[in-house]
Amino acid sequence: AAASAVDALEQAWDGECLLAHAPVPLLPAVAAKLRASPGARAVAVAPHWPDAPWFAQLEEAARGRVELLPKGALVSVAEHTSHVRGWRAVAFVVAPRAAPVKPPTASSSD
Repeated sequence: AAASAVDALEQAWDGECLLAHAPVPLLPAVAAKLRASPGARAVAVAPHWPDAPWFAQLEEAARGRVELLPKGALVSVAEHTSHVRGWRAVAFVVAPRAAPVKPPTASSSD
């Protein structure tokens, strides 16, 4: 069977329940996509790197609901990529939120 690739960042996330475990360079894009998808429910797993710029962005998307995962939580990843063996991981738990209310436009029929 042939494999096909789908770019998750190009898909609609509203109304979906997602598990995001993206490579570190894509975490800013994941955070932006979550902020732009108010109907999405997600758990985003990432390294526990509080000083990284994307960490605050994901924390904002999760409205502060961040769970430090137990040591060894990334062990299945570490079996294939040795550089993550020492990383602690966190889960950003993102709940759906109300879409921003657009202000009414002024009527030009006065």
